[in-house]
Amino acid sequence: MRTSIATISFTLLAAGAGSIAAAQAGLPPGWSTKEDGAFVHAQSGATCPLTLGGLSRKDLRSAGEPDLGICFYADDKAHEGEVRVRQYVRGRGETPLAIRNDQMLMEPSPGSPKIVIGLRSGPGPERNGVRTSQSVLTKARGGLLIDCVEIQPADDQTKLDFASACMRILK
Repeated sequence: MRTSIATISFTLLAAGAGSIAAAQAGLPPGWSTKEDGAFVHAQSGATCPLTLGGLSRKDLRSAGEPDLGICFYADDKAHEGEVRVRQYVRGRGETPLAIRNDQMLMEPSPGSPKIVIGLRSGPGPERNGVRTSQSVLTKARGGLLIDCVEIQPADDQTKLDFASACMRILK
């Protein structure tokens, strides 16, 4: 009887380890899966849990450097969120404000106060003919930049629920 229980326990442990290994096989380089299903980026420490700020994780993918991985989140009300991990490229960004925020985070001026978080907010990408607004909180960590992006219909301004929840897990 003891042999059977030991064999069953070993089989269950091996199956669990196989599931985690299989889940990690499709992840971008530098990412791994925790036992609770969260994705974690080793260098930046960015974490992408299954749910964040009321949104459910849908995907994790990377287009290659300088993009090291984007976790995509959404709900059924056209709210979207992203946790983006990227390398800093001087002079490159989505907008002039994004470029400036990145530079202040990664290349602070001597004698100036340390910038902890960059914030920008404004019109977002159009989704299925619907105007959106976008808020981006950016933090430097592990020599990389982490963006917490919240996108919602322009007429449905939230209180940065996703972006602020994302920043809280990046302590």
